[in-house]
Amino acid sequence: MEEGLDPKLKGKAIAVCQYQENSGIIAVNYPAKALGITRHMREREALAACKELFVVKVASKNGKADISKYRDAGARVAKVFQKYTNLIERASIDEGMLINDFP
Repeated sequence: MEEGLDPKLKGKAIAVCQYQENSGIIAVNYPAKALGITRHMREREALAACKELFVVKVASKNGKADISKYRDAGARVAKVFQKYTNLIERASIDEGMLINDFP
């Protein structure tokens, strides 16, 4: 999603962190995973392990994380899934799978 919002990030290693200083990583794209970055690492730890990592901070609203853009994106993805089946298993805000209902 972040690459779609900022085309300069296309193909780069990206980690999404909460808005606080040295917060935990809550999402990692495939290029970052290939460099050993994982969810639940701390921001400083990830940056020390991967100098080329781009860290995107979740915006805050009223002192809390504002994940509305991620929730909205997840809803758009679910609509695409629904073109193929109504049997969708949501795994998280940005993950899901289609259930094959064929015998």
